[in-house]
Amino acid sequence: AGSEGVVWRALKSILEPSSGAAGEEREVKLSYVQIYMEQIYDLLDPSSTVDLREDPKEGTVLTGATSAPLTGIEQAVATIAAANQNRVTSATAMNDASSRSHSVLLLDVTTKSGSRILRGKLHLVDLAGSERVKKTGIEGTVFREARYINLSLHYLEQVIIALQEKKHVPYRNSMMTSVLRDSLGGNCKTVMVATLSTEEAYLDESISTCRFAQRVALVANRLEVNEELDPKL
Repeated sequence: AGSEGVVWRALKSILEPSSGAAGEEREVKLSYVQIYMEQIYDLLDPSSTVDLREDPKEGTVLTGATSAPLTGIEQAVATIAAANQNRVTSATAMNDASSRSHSVLLLDVTTKSGSRILRGKLHLVDLAGSERVKKTGIEGTVFREARYINLSLHYLEQVIIALQEKKHVPYRNSMMTSVLRDSLGGNCKTVMVATLSTEEAYLDESISTCRFAQRVALVANRLEVNEELDPKL
């Protein structure tokens, strides 16, 4: 209590009965995947095969990913905690449990209020941090993981630059930017939390992170409510 993070607060605002108007019916489903070395893996069910497709109406869709109905915050937190055990981590010279993948937690929300049906998605994304090999002292498989992480972050920056400058957006250059297509441009709001080090040794990385976050803040999107009417009502 008193130290709840972004995920818990997001779940509370969506799942708490007080967050909706009287007479509303709300259905919330959770999917949770990681992008590891340009492959998508289901964290809720590691045996599942997950693919990516683009739907004209639904946008980016993760086919094969488990979709778990949520009934309350405690159940949601327990589901996420169990899934986190399936994330790929490794020890480096800078971090004893370094994330070797990007994770995407997807909440699919459908709200019915009278004849109105509202659809919304919330992507909660944990990006693996960029790495300098000389500082992390990594080699072998962990080195190859770092190459994929750094390359996908580079492509993410290219997408942000293209959105800011209103040029062709290269979403398909990496799996991560393909998955996050609906979260970066078009009909969405995007918030970035940038984590910085206060140590002088990492000043260059901190400045680079600030510049990237500034680019994200300058992207302008057009927002529309995803609303339709129930023909039965």
